[in-house]
Amino acid sequence: METVGITYGLRLLGDLCNAIHLLLSVTAILTYRVFRSASKKITKFVHLFLNLVALVLSITAVTAVYTTHVDNGLPNLYSIHGWIGLSTVIMFGLQVETKSIPFMSVLKILQPESWCFSSSRD
Repeated sequence: METVGITYGLRLLGDLCNAIHLLLSVTAILTYRVFRSASKKITKFVHLFLNLVALVLSITAVTAVYTTHVDNGLPNLYSIHGWIGLSTVIMFGLQVETKSIPFMSVLKILQPESWCFSSSRD
């Protein structure tokens, strides 16, 4: 009887994480409209932070779904819905990763000279 409660809780966690991810993604998009008077660095930081939190919640939701499936003996990725959901989370993660590197160089967290933009000066 206890596993039913855990399974329901994990399913609820997945649904909650997906709903919050959608809310945070929309909020991250709107930061450029809401914070027009703020500096560009602050606006970009808020945008990146909201996207990172949305990515963490997406990964948590996918983990909860897979844990629920394993606990109940259900197969993973047995429908196109599962494949589309997993590929969406992967593409969102790649987008956040590829967009955060140039952003961090703007904030001087990661200097562009330290990785791929280095020029060979002799």
